[in-house]
Amino acid sequence: QQAALFQRAKVIAMPTGGGLANIVFASPGTRFIELFSPAYLPTFCLPLSSTLGLEYVALVGENTVGASHHSDVGNNADIKISADRILEFVP
Repeated sequence: QQAALFQRAKVIAMPTGGGLANIVFASPGTRFIELFSPAYLPTFCLPLSSTLGLEYVALVGENTVGASHHSDVGNNADIKISADRILEFVP
């Protein structure tokens, strides 16, 4: 079901993580907004998005308690981004 949704979507906004594997089903030109905690900033989706012809946007959230440095441990940190900030990138 998620693959079918991704295929029809014009915009996809999701936190970074394994659930983003389904972006391979997104149509070229889809805007893909990846949400990050400042404590965890992987870069694997950027080249994948480019290869798939997606419009990639990376949004890094505000610092939260315990999010003072980048670490794989940070992949469990909360992501704090206002809806208004995300909507700035929705056409």
